[in-house]
Amino acid sequence: RPARPRRDSLAAPPKRSSLHDSSARPLVLPRIGLADSIRSLRAGSASAGRVVRLRIREPVSAERLRGGFYTPRGLVELCLQRAAGLLEGETAIRMLEPSAGDGAFVRGLASSGTGIDERVREICAIEVIPEEAAKAELSLRSSGVAGRVVRRSALQWAADTDEWFGLVVGNPPFVRYQLVSETDKAAIGRLGARLGVAFRGVANLWIPVLLGSLARLQPNGVLAVVLPTECFTGFAAGAV
Repeated sequence: RPARPRRDSLAAPPKRSSLHDSSARPLVLPRIGLADSIRSLRAGSASAGRVVRLRIREPVSAERLRGGFYTPRGLVELCLQRAAGLLEGETAIRMLEPSAGDGAFVRGLASSGTGIDERVREICAIEVIPEEAAKAELSLRSSGVAGRVVRRSALQWAADTDEWFGLVVGNPPFVRYQLVSETDKAAIGRLGARLGVAFRGVANLWIPVLLGSLARLQPNGVLAVVLPTECFTGFAAGAV
């Protein structure tokens, strides 16, 4: 029979961590600015022999800042074909394009091959960039459909308008929230108050633009827009 170990040979239990000790003082981390954080990060990486490249607002392209990535013709036609099928039998349709860009969806009305251009009575296209709004106006005139191009932020417009539409189409801007202007952030707050939606934690501009447009859709209306897969999986898209 093996001998029992002596009591004094047993390992002493570990001391309780101060993290679990109610008498321990709370850990307070110093508050440092962005410049200090960058210097610390660079210094740590240099000692480890690594190179750190930080992406800040300045080197981001103008197109990315405004979400200026335009929709391929095939995708435009797919959205309009889908909308035409869902709106079968409907006439005198009022169409909203909340992020018109150079007018890709306006031009696509005739080229979709569905005849939906003959059923759309009026188009309201929203575009904040003056140069792109001018292109959208040319596309609108060429379409032969009545309407107007509103040179304004889609967020500010949605926070104020009382118009209703039977069809919403488009490709909303995909701009990360930290790159959004302060004016648009204020408009997001006003829009959220109007819709009763808290946009806290929203990571991208497409979410409030989509909900602002959806709120102007009349009963039995159709939404045919280009959305990212995070619409179904992203935490920030919970508002949708």
